[in-house]
Amino acid sequence: MQVRLFGALEAEQAGVPVPVRGAKQRALLALLALQPGQPVSADRLIDVLWGDGQAAHPANALQAQIGQLRRTLGSASVITTEAGYALAAGPEDVDVVRFEHLVAQGRRLAEAGQAADASAALGQALGCGGGSRWPTSPMQVFLMPNGRGSTS
Repeated sequence: MQVRLFGALEAEQAGVPVPVRGAKQRALLALLALQPGQPVSADRLIDVLWGDGQAAHPANALQAQIGQLRRTLGSASVITTEAGYALAAGPEDVDVVRFEHLVAQGRRLAEAGQAADASAALGQALGCGGGSRWPTSPMQVFLMPNGRGSTS
């Protein structure tokens, strides 16, 4: 399972694009993908997906959305735990998470005086965004606070 959150949300299974339709389905996938392999509580998911406009039966509505996401991505794609729901993916499978890890690695290397290795890590981070969606140089990535896109 690969998830791309930079630009338009995209999911792939074994290199094959999987269309995720509907705003709630895309939002649910994005929420789970931001913490791959880590549970997100049902309360958090309900709060983000429905906010103040709570569904009549929010737990049932969430279970229906989880069921639909499993049908779309495959039954093993979303794991149920005591703590909530988790996407069956690792940090390397989600472009935004991979980007943040590479930026942090690049910063550590730069601070340690390893400029060439820092540049390589930051260059890899740029590749996570699919090209034109993010800054064009490793230095611009390095300057971004927490790798979240603002250079101010």
